Amino acid sequence: MMAAVGCSFFAAQDDPAKGISSFGWWSLASIVVVGAYLFAIVAAISHIEVLIAALAPTFLLYGVLIARPGTNFIGMALAANTATLLALQSTYNADFQSYANSSIAFMVGMVMAAVVTRLARNFGAKWIAQRLMRTSWTTLAVTAERRGRNGRAAFAGLMLDRLGLLTQRLAAVGDADRSDVANLSQLRVGINIIDLRRARRLLAPRTLEAIDDMLDSLAAAARNHAGGTMPNGLLVKIDTALARAVQEPAGKAREDALIGITGIRRGLFPHAAAYGPSEQRRLVA
Repeated sequence: MMAAVGCSFFAAQDDPAKGISSFGWWSLASIVVVGAYLFAIVAAISHIEVLIAALAPTFLLYGVLIARPGTNFIGMALAANTATLLALQSTYNADFQSYANSSIAFMVGMVMAAVVTRLARNFGAKWIAQRLMRTSWTTLAVTAERRGRNGRAAFAGLMLDRLGLLTQRLAAVGDADRSDVANLSQLRVGINIIDLRRARRLLAPRTLEAIDDMLDSLAAAARNHAGGTMPNGLLVKIDTALARAVQEPAGKAREDALIGITGIRRGLFPHAAAYGPSEQRRLVA
């Protein structure tokens, strides 16, 4: 029973074996407390008022531990196991053999849960964080390959869900990927790619060709992204697409294209030098 309890309680953690082991050690402490109560204190009590007074200090201490965020887990483990193992009845019938049998079975169950979990799940927060980052980059690559032909709300919902999972494991994320998470880079770039779709039908073929070339390079870079910076060749293609978009006639299509490409540039290359007119003339030439 305790093996099932231990595995179930901590199954959602990145490293369940660590939580099960800690729970087991504090369970051992509660077994000692229960032994002292059953065979040294409760045996001499015959009135409910005296029983309450005897139990109060221990359970008040547990309450204080539960109320503090730093010791909440300890207090919960001690309180739950002490109350369970104490198993107070209307009459006193404590038996040391039964108590020892239950206590040993309790600890064996926790040890089995920790060992089996350690064998079956030998990865931790770092592996999960890396997997989430790789999946997000792949989603961004798919968005670029489809030229933004996917739902804006669906993409944002998916990426925000992954960001929520990543923030719980931020300490296990590398410095470069941590910057991407903090700046919402993948989310911003993906939404800008989707927004570029609004301008596609009204852009000149030359501009559209530059944007598609940029998106192809972006998809390849996203699929191969393994931390660190994006390739400089992608920045050149982004600036080329930006230079073509600047030459478009004034209107909604030009505005959407400029906002989308600029957003991609800022999301992927936040520390790049600002785009200027001299660079525009060089790229167009």
